[in-house]
Amino acid sequence: MDHQEDQRAISTKKILLSTSSPTNPVPNVLRRFDPKKLNKEGTNQVFLFVHLAGKRVQFQTGVFIKPNQWDNEKGLVKRTCKEFSAHNLELARLEAKITEIMVRLRLKDIPLTLDLLQLEYAKPSYGFDFIDFMHRSIKERIGVDIVQSTANQHTAILSKLKFFQSPIISDELNDEFIIRYAKYLGNTLKNNQNCVHGNIKTIKAYINRAIEAGLLESKKAIKNPVKALAGKSEFLDDSEFRTMVALYRKGSLSPSLQGVLRWYLFCCCTGIRISDVREITMDNIFKDLLILVPKKTAHTTGKSVKIPLMELAMQLIKDEGDIHLDGKVFNCISEINMREFIKLIATRHCKFKKKLNWHSSRHTFATIFLRNNPGDVVTLQKLMGHSNIRTTMGYLHLDTADVTNAMKFQNNF
Repeated sequence: MDHQEDQRAISTKKILLSTSSPTNPVPNVLRRFDPKKLNKEGTNQVFLFVHLAGKRVQFQTGVFIKPNQWDNEKGLVKRTCKEFSAHNLELARLEAKITEIMVRLRLKDIPLTLDLLQLEYAKPSYGFDFIDFMHRSIKERIGVDIVQSTANQHTAILSKLKFFQSPIISDELNDEFIIRYAKYLGNTLKNNQNCVHGNIKTIKAYINRAIEAGLLESKKAIKNPVKALAGKSEFLDDSEFRTMVALYRKGSLSPSLQGVLRWYLFCCCTGIRISDVREITMDNIFKDLLILVPKKTAHTTGKSVKIPLMELAMQLIKDEGDIHLDGKVFNCISEINMREFIKLIATRHCKFKKKLNWHSSRHTFATIFLRNNPGDVVTLQKLMGHSNIRTTMGYLHLDTADVTNAMKFQNNF
């Protein structure tokens, strides 16, 4: 780590020296320790000084040592200090930070003044690498507010961003950068519009986390230049749902596919997400009632919901077998494999032309519920845990027959 900081300071210093001229000289960063001004503990702070145009400014380092622990010739903390390595590393880091500020200002043709140098140095975000922050944040969030599969998706998004540019320093994070990156995703990587939108949305979420942590200024809040396309939400109609149930009861699939079909049908019967299915224990089941608190999302309340379990749902739980070692009712495999397997079941074994994803189970639940309970959107909203009924309305799929039946009341006049 010491070597990395030294190399960082050397490389930035070389850039600065290469742009030096008699009319625009390079200020030196000096380390100074005054052995005469000691505090009650007999220590004093090492300061960094920058001289420019006959004036100087000092920067605090937070490194406090005793007089006999300072090597004035080398400008380093001696080995006689137990924390000499950490102290010298911090001095190198802060010196590199000052040098980087001077390099960036010079490359942007911004005249360097001591006041401006102090102002930039005081910014908490200066030298902040967003790539490193996002990498650490993903790891810290696993098991706290995201599951492993979500972390894998975020890591894949980070990998593309890292390949585009690394590091990404704080003052580079702006609308112009995001627009360039969006074009790179679409034009170079050939990502579709919704994929680009999702990537930028995730990156924005981590930018907001950095702002909340005080690592970025609030003005770094950026806009997503790519709009998501309103995609077609697939669902199973009554006939297709019966086909899948019949296939499951036939038991002709491999154990892996049979398990995936069981979990998918359970989602169709209850309307809950697969992430919530994974967390179900017997404590969530009271007789024929499923009681759980779904994970909070942008469109759900995160409050407790009570879902009646019909015969098919109860049979699916029974078919899963004994409770697993972790106490969970369902022993689900990875979500990536589950998505691929349900597509395979739908196209190859059921001969559906629809491209089913796992979220289609929620649309199937909503569609079948409203077919049997016409107009009861309020109850559906509660069962699905939506915070706004407009979200529930997005799950309404009416065909011509539904509309015709709904209009038959006019025949009574």
